[in-house]
Formats: sequence, C-alpha cells, structure tokens
Amino acid sequence: MAELRLAKVVAALPSQLAANTVYFVRVGAGFSIHVTNNSGTVVAYALNPDGGDPWSYIRLPANAAVNTTAFAAVAGMTFVAAPNTVYEVEAFGAYQAAANTTGMALALDIPSGQVIGLNLVAASATAPGSAQQIADATTTAATAGVATANSNTPVSARWLIAIGATGGNVNLMLRSEIASSAVTLQGGLFVLKHRPIP
Repeated sequence: MAELRLAKVVAALPSQLAANTVYFVRVGAGFSIHVTNNSGTVVAYALNPDGGDPWSYIRLPANAAVNTTAFAAVAGMTFVAAPNTVYEVEAFGAYQAAANTTGMALALDIPSGQVIGLNLVAASATAPGSAQQIADATTTAATAGVATANSNTPVSARWLIAIGATGGNVNLMLRSEIASSAVTLQGGLFVLKHRPIP
C-alpha cells in the first residue's frame, strides 16, 4: 500500500507536486482539497455524493471599486483550479456605477486553457445589457450603463472554463466602461461560486 501524505493548508498548489499527497489549499474563508496520484499528478477524483452542495462559495466581504477601462483583479475573489479540469463558475450580486451612463464588465483570468462567459446587468428599468467573454482576462465589450447612478443594480455572470495543463488561481476581474467613472461591486451583496464538472 502506498504511503499517504497530507499537506497543511497552503495558499496555492506548489509547482512541484509530491506523489500520494492530499493538499489543502486556502480558498476565501475555507479550503479546497486536491489529491495527487502515485506519479505526483493532480487527479480530479470526484467526491462521493453525500447530498451536500457541490458549489464552493466566495462572498465579497467589502466593496471593490474600479475606475479604469483596464481589468483589475477583485481582491479575495479567487479560487485554485486543478489542471485539466472543467469548472462551471457563476457570479451574482449588486454593483453601483458613479453615473447612469457608466457600464461595467466582469471577466475571469485563468492560469491556462479556455473560457467562455456572459455578463448580464439591468442597463435600464426595462432592458438588460450584456458583455461576453471569449478569451482569457478580457471581454468583447462592457455593458452600457445603469438605470440609476449610485444605486444597487443586479449583475449576473456565468462561465465555463476548461483549465489546461497548468492549474492555479482563477481570478475574478472588473472594469468600468468609462475611464475615471467608478463601478463598485457591493461587499456582502456579491458572491462568486464554482464547481468542477466531471
């Protein structure tokens, strides 16, 4: 029988993985579990179903503002993705824009592989706005404003990511549609969730 090792909670998977090791990797307020096989490769074994929630959640603890058209990482909205694994990722919550003509976009920055996603916001009281992500860490556009400035506006985003041979951090990113006009994700009222797909 092979020897089994446990690695205490770490910030990220090390670049050189030990064989037959269980890694506990810090994610938000909790941790994710990664297991290597006897050759030191992370293997995406599914947990046996126990009726529990398959999603892992990260709640934004404090407001996160951006006032540039360049994407910036949202602090604390990160999870560790295993190599050669497919994930479903969703975000939902509230944001505010400094002006009703200022839109926003969310994107994922992934360590390797492919990503496809869509952002939906309430651009007015009756019409939605959207932005699509078809490449890493960017979107094809930003949404076109909000119904009321400095008021909570719902935003929903959904992605499918196929991590390549290099695993690592997946970061939520945010940008404003207009330079020098801030958009702010609302702390306590915004959540990012993810789950691997077998």
